[in-house]
Amino acid sequence: MLRSDAIALYCWSEYLAGEYPNVLLEIEQFRAGGRYGPIVDALEALTYIQFSDELDPYIQYMESLAAAFPNNDILRGALGYVYGVTGQGRRAQELLDSMTNQRTRNKCREPYAVALVLIGLNQMQEAVKQLEQSYRNGSLWSLGFLSDPILASLRKEPLFQQFLSNVSYPVPDNSDPLCARAV
Repeated sequence: MLRSDAIALYCWSEYLAGEYPNVLLEIEQFRAGGRYGPIVDALEALTYIQFSDELDPYIQYMESLAAAFPNNDILRGALGYVYGVTGQGRRAQELLDSMTNQRTRNKCREPYAVALVLIGLNQMQEAVKQLEQSYRNGSLWSLGFLSDPILASLRKEPLFQQFLSNVSYPVPDNSDPLCARAV
């Protein structure tokens, strides 16, 4: 049986490759063994966002996961993103405020998670600033910025393209078929 961290990395690579059914199958098998983990939990939420056109059915499940694991910043960020894109801007903003408030004990330690909520609220420039901070902090999530499907709405933002260029990520050439998936 693979260790939890190996399964998490495998699921993350499948998520970045757009293999959403595989991610959900691996997570189902992982959970069947009574196991949970912060990266796997976050990837499940991120995968549901990409895998379904209708997000409302997943909100309650994501809320229950976020309540069970209140220190999972990425899971909370994914939930805030879903609130934002499903027209629940007030709830997204409340979650964002709790994640960024210096005095709350649930303050977010992962700027990538804050960026997810900001993307859901269509605050793209602020989202890019948070992604820059995530990169500067050496976040694992920053390794996937070029192909992370939840960042697709940022790909045409000049600030995001400039950020990618500044940190030595090659900005994808849209005419190259190998890069077309990442754009």
